Amino acid sequence: MKLRTAAPIKIKRSKGQFRGNLDFTSAQEQSLSEDGWSKGAIAAAKKALYQADWSSLKAIQQRQARLWQAIHEVGSPVYTAMYRAQGGSPAERLNFVLQHFGAVIDDFGFLQLTGSYRFSSELAPHSDFYKLFRTDVQHTFKSESLADIAEGNGELATLAQKIHLLRYHFDRHNVAYIRSTYPGDDDFQKLLNYQSFCKVDFDYQTDATYHNRYQGEFKLPDNFKVQVPEKEKMSEFIVNFKTGNFVSEWNVLQLDDDGIITDPSAYDNEDLKAIADTESFNYGQVHKASHRLLDIDHPADGQLRRAAVKAYPYEHDFNDDDAPGRYIDIVKGGGRFDYYAWQQVKEEDQAYWYQAFLTYCQEHKMKNPGFAYFYNAQLKRDEEMAEKEAKLEAKAEKRRAKKAKKAGKHEQ
Repeated sequence: MKLRTAAPIKIKRSKGQFRGNLDFTSAQEQSLSEDGWSKGAIAAAKKALYQADWSSLKAIQQRQARLWQAIHEVGSPVYTAMYRAQGGSPAERLNFVLQHFGAVIDDFGFLQLTGSYRFSSELAPHSDFYKLFRTDVQHTFKSESLADIAEGNGELATLAQKIHLLRYHFDRHNVAYIRSTYPGDDDFQKLLNYQSFCKVDFDYQTDATYHNRYQGEFKLPDNFKVQVPEKEKMSEFIVNFKTGNFVSEWNVLQLDDDGIITDPSAYDNEDLKAIADTESFNYGQVHKASHRLLDIDHPADGQLRRAAVKAYPYEHDFNDDDAPGRYIDIVKGGGRFDYYAWQQVKEEDQAYWYQAFLTYCQEHKMKNPGFAYFYNAQLKRDEEMAEKEAKLEAKAEKRRAKKAKKAGKHEQ
């Protein structure tokens, strides 16, 4: 009888076989401790090592290398998990992030980031890290404004000043994130693609008064504002009507070997316009007391921004109770459809349509519905009037024809 040869047994490697490799070296743990990470935060990082399907030792090593890099990227998923597990007071956690960034205020009052930690390429404008950080800001400064606290002395005053200035670096990252991550012919299209991909709701309702500064005589807005996400209104983007691109100080700020050049003398008048109109991350909740305490009544800006807003004042809103002006947001309740409606207006007709929209809202004493509502209503009214005039003209033509016919019979 012929005997069959037994088939070779296939041994599957399990995750447990590599458990001994799923850890940081003692040198790495020491490095994390020196960076200020607590035992709880380090434990959260170790946990992340176990949350993938390990097929080989090489995969583990690659994961460890990537994770180590991500730990040093502010806002990455693992950094966020560690921040959440860090412990300590809200003020201590805020200082902790500033230390990672190596945040120092330069001679011109601008915050320079000199540390080894960088922003994560995965940090989106609606991210959990921003929400956690923002909550810690609100809990740290909940009874006085950032401006009042910064005028004092001690560590809390320094923290208030740095936290205020840090918001502009959040803006820088958010602008770069949208531009580099999503496709589109212009920045606004990229922003809409981000909204669609991440399923994030946008807010267009907050006034863009301070982001439409001018020199000479105010004519009409150049820009509109988008805040992300709709509920929290944290991250902010300023979009130019003409180009569809972001308006930001980061479009014009220059770099040298020492960091960002912040001497006002290095920038011309056109640069100052972008700096004056720039976006601004919100720590407080818009339309709530925290917004005034943390975002409106803020500490002094650096010399460069102060020079920019001095050179470019803002026009008061049309329904300002104290000093009503000629400003009205073109983009408001209609969101992106207000923007699309404005794009249909020829440049030479924009002054007329802007004044008509402003007058309409003033006369009706109404909350701004957005330009699309007004524009479409006007077009519909014009169409109805044209149709009515056409009908009247048709009737008049019939009467003239009938009269001519009678006159012809009499002549015969």
